[in-house]
Amino acid sequence: MVSSWSNKLSFEGMDLYMNAINGILFGFWALFILNGEVAYGYILSFIGIVYLIGGFVIYMLTNKITPSSGVYFLGGLLLILVSVSSIGGGYESKPLITVLLWGCIAAIAAAIGYVKRWILLSIGSLAIWFVVGCYWYVVTWDTPRSEWFGMYIPFLNWGAVAWMVLAALGFFFSRKLVIPQLTDRANRMLARVYALLSHLIVGGLLTRQIENIFTEYMYDSASSYLGLALSVSWGCYALLLILWGAYYRELLFRAFGSVVLVIVAIKAIFMDLSGQEALYKVGVLLIDGRHTTCERQEKK
Repeated sequence: MVSSWSNKLSFEGMDLYMNAINGILFGFWALFILNGEVAYGYILSFIGIVYLIGGFVIYMLTNKITPSSGVYFLGGLLLILVSVSSIGGGYESKPLITVLLWGCIAAIAAAIGYVKRWILLSIGSLAIWFVVGCYWYVVTWDTPRSEWFGMYIPFLNWGAVAWMVLAALGFFFSRKLVIPQLTDRANRMLARVYALLSHLIVGGLLTRQIENIFTEYMYDSASSYLGLALSVSWGCYALLLILWGAYYRELLFRAFGSVVLVIVAIKAIFMDLSGQEALYKVGVLLIDGRHTTCERQEKK
């Protein structure tokens, strides 16, 4: 950088790009030599901070965004984000920490992209949200819920917060994210997809919290009534989806809610209530029938 500065502030020479490659080689050697002694997150954070400082200095000296300053800044930012994901390593709650960190990063990127109208940043936050949501759906069932106040309170724990952050971010995308390069019809269709995925996240939140309630407070009856409790909660939420679709005149949500109701009814009758008295089955059929009647009335 000193040689580029002395050469009439020419920050587009090969020395800067070769220096970036040299930094990559330094990073590999540092990770190899310090393996087992220093966590890789600290090494990557150090290199990322150096790159950010370099990009900022180039920008201040040239008073404009150049390819070299952009490469340094984006490279440093990427390294810092990767180093952030190493926080919590060695703990059982590592997946939860990762989801919360990347969920907050996606939320901040989405807010900045919306305010500044930076579509690439908004799309990047959308990609992070989708990947983190898929990851959380896979790992959440074996991840500690991280209780507050030393006891389990439904919906007041860090696991529930992770679900809520992802759901809120998805609904934000469905309402605010518009990609100018796409047609209005394509943007509306994508908005429905974001909202539908967000509703699936809410379903995961309900499922996980109900499971925790039975595990914590009703352990003896968990095997007998957990399935039925999940069916009731899914059925109620499916009804809310139908009402949502009727209010916004969205056929997709009404159809999805109807499919969920049918699946829940089959599950309740043939799985949850198998071996139970006929009176329980009649009650479930009456409840599902009431849901179906409400759905038909909303359609009319």
